[in-house]
Amino acid sequence: MEFILTATNKIRGDQLVDEIARATGIDLTDKYGFYPPNKVQVPDALVAGREAEIQAIVDVHEPDPLYFPADLARQIEQGAEGKAAAIQSWSTWTEQEALDWFTANVTDLIEAIPDISGLSPTAYANNAQAIAAQTQGIINAQALVIRNMTRMLLALRNKVFPNLEGG
Repeated sequence: MEFILTATNKIRGDQLVDEIARATGIDLTDKYGFYPPNKVQVPDALVAGREAEIQAIVDVHEPDPLYFPADLARQIEQGAEGKAAAIQSWSTWTEQEALDWFTANVTDLIEAIPDISGLSPTAYANNAQAIAAQTQGIINAQALVIRNMTRMLLALRNKVFPNLEGG
């Protein structure tokens, strides 16, 4: 039996077989042939009496590269490295480079803040703006660390467990 696609080469065979099986119960896995540009052939005995029903399914078939859950998982997994690479600097830093950045932007700033419990009220008042500015710088650096760590963690998760994204 021969079925005609509505458009040239508009087929994803495994998806079409699945659509036919779900709608009719007829399993055509490994029992069909596609003949470009628009013909699908199956054994007559498997579809006898249901030709119109199957042609209707073929008529509405829209190939979807993400039809099966494994396709979406594969796409997420393949995109994970690109997402990690897009984390500016972080994706290519060595451990030492990351530690150097953290030291310069967090540790050194924390150590530069005077212990305010030991300051007199006058000394505190005279230094409050500078202390607040240093604290704000630390908070901004830590927020950047947390943001980039989150992005890297999600990229790693997607590489290892691609089925978890959006699920």
